[in-house]
Amino acid sequence: MGSFRRARAVAAATVAALTVVASAFAAGQPDPKRMTLRLSDLPPHLTVVRAESGRYDAARAARTDNAPVSLFRSHGYLMGYELDATRRGSLSSDVAAGLFQIISATSLWQTAAGSRWSLARTVKSSRAHGFQALPTGGRIGAESHLYSYPLQDGSYSFQVYALGWRDGRVRATVLVAGAKSAATARKAVRLARKQERRIAAELNP
Repeated sequence: MGSFRRARAVAAATVAALTVVASAFAAGQPDPKRMTLRLSDLPPHLTVVRAESGRYDAARAARTDNAPVSLFRSHGYLMGYELDATRRGSLSSDVAAGLFQIISATSLWQTAAGSRWSLARTVKSSRAHGFQALPTGGRIGAESHLYSYPLQDGSYSFQVYALGWRDGRVRATVLVAGAKSAATARKAVRLARKQERRIAAELNP
């Protein structure tokens, strides 16, 4: 009975999220999915992580960020989308053979103040964790920040580059992770610029 109730709760939450998305589209809102990278933009050795990819409502976004959903709603979070892709096979297959993971995410807010708050929250967290700030080599959107940090997974060491930016009511992120020989700031910037072109096209059809 408990499993049935949980399944019913998940189904209800899914329907609620889809209702929010459908209402937003009916109102002519930009679609976060169209403003996010696609698998075809990524190296061919990567595959989509279905459990992590997909549409976000305020509840899922807040849960992912370990924050109260009321905080996201009060700042005008509308909806989002994330593409999470990782290398096929296991870590032991070949850690140095290209990027191990790429994440592309976009969120839409009621006003530009919401996207500004979201980006500022990430910048504050990155600084608090001592991540290394890096230049992007040029403007991306209205404001952008690039950080690098090491990540350890068992005996495997990775380098992560996370680039966050905003453009009007849109807040976006590109994250690339891999061995130091494979992950570079340039790759993160190149993907972010490609995503920003999609965002600009969606905001200014």
